[in-house]
Amino acid sequence: ETSSEPFPERLQTGALILQRAKDGDRLQYQLVEGQGPASGWISFAAQGKPLLAPRHDLWEVVGGMEKGGLLVRKGPELTSEALPERLATGSFVQELQPPSEGRLRFARLTGRGPNQGYVSLQVGGKQLLKKVANQDPKPPLQEASEEPRPPVPKKLRIFALAGSITCKELLKFQCGQLAALLGKDAVEWTYAEGTVSHSWQFAEQLSDFERTVAKKRQELISWYEDIYHCNQDRPVLEKQFDPTVKVESVDIPAKVALLQRRLHEEGPFDVILGFSQGCIMMHYLVGHLRKQGEPVPCKLLLFFEGMHIRDWRYVELFETPVAHPSIHVFGEKSPYYSYAREGRCSSKRVEDYYENPLVLTHSEGHNFPTQPPRSTEIYGIVREQILKHTSSAQADL
Repeated sequence: ETSSEPFPERLQTGALILQRAKDGDRLQYQLVEGQGPASGWISFAAQGKPLLAPRHDLWEVVGGMEKGGLLVRKGPELTSEALPERLATGSFVQELQPPSEGRLRFARLTGRGPNQGYVSLQVGGKQLLKKVANQDPKPPLQEASEEPRPPVPKKLRIFALAGSITCKELLKFQCGQLAALLGKDAVEWTYAEGTVSHSWQFAEQLSDFERTVAKKRQELISWYEDIYHCNQDRPVLEKQFDPTVKVESVDIPAKVALLQRRLHEEGPFDVILGFSQGCIMMHYLVGHLRKQGEPVPCKLLLFFEGMHIRDWRYVELFETPVAHPSIHVFGEKSPYYSYAREGRCSSKRVEDYYENPLVLTHSEGHNFPTQPPRSTEIYGIVREQILKHTSSAQADL
């Protein structure tokens, strides 16, 4: 009521406030920036003259709680330099430019984090920032002096890369036995695929069951394409296994940058897992990160049916092995088994890319192990190694 006791301090002109409630021509507010009482009631107008003007450039950070806030970059590009400090959940920011391609340039008004920078509005369909609606009541803001909220306990997180000419729906099925052993409630899986699209005609290479799993998409995906410098009309595998044929993998630096960006923005992850070409993509990622002086963004690397890098331009990435825990699972009946294990068309075996690799084999082909008792043994060993190398959700596993 206008008859209620006034505060001795006035709300400064130019102050930024959030509406918490409305009663007729009176507004209950929360002070965001400026001088005056932290909260209270004010009039919209006096003697027909407006006292308040709405703002349409404010955003609230609603995502990133489990990671300690949102990743902030110096520039609008997703490949630009990431700032060391994250933008805290619950912060309010001002829009400095209209959002473009899902990115927002901001100036921080409240909370913790960089004063300015660029953030994504959403990742993987999950909203990270919400435009402040002037008419919506808002809960009290966290005071700037408060200690940051403790992070929400997280499940063990696995980032899984599909192979070539496939899709993430198939990968989810392929990982089914391992996922069941680890436990549905103990692990959060992220299934990823590349950006190179293939016609559904390539589905002829799949089994009947795989086509059934993938048919809803009617699209098959790879991480990258290979160019074979060979004038003869020969099957792809012959060219792949022929050391006299040079192989060029297309746009690898750009593909690595996209994968690196996704891992940064959706991470952290405890385990990175790959199948077939997804394993090679992991090698490219790890090799490029080492060259840049950056660490591997997980605690354990898990390769199913991995092969070495064939493009001669990137062989130097693994002149010396990477000191990072890794598991390599091979099917002895796979057409790629000897190629990978003997390091054909390369200077070393694929598992020798890493120090002290754990190698597991089974009697099946180019697939995840499915036949017990060996499949049960392998997934049991994998589970033990995950427990050994990760600290997240161990009690649940």
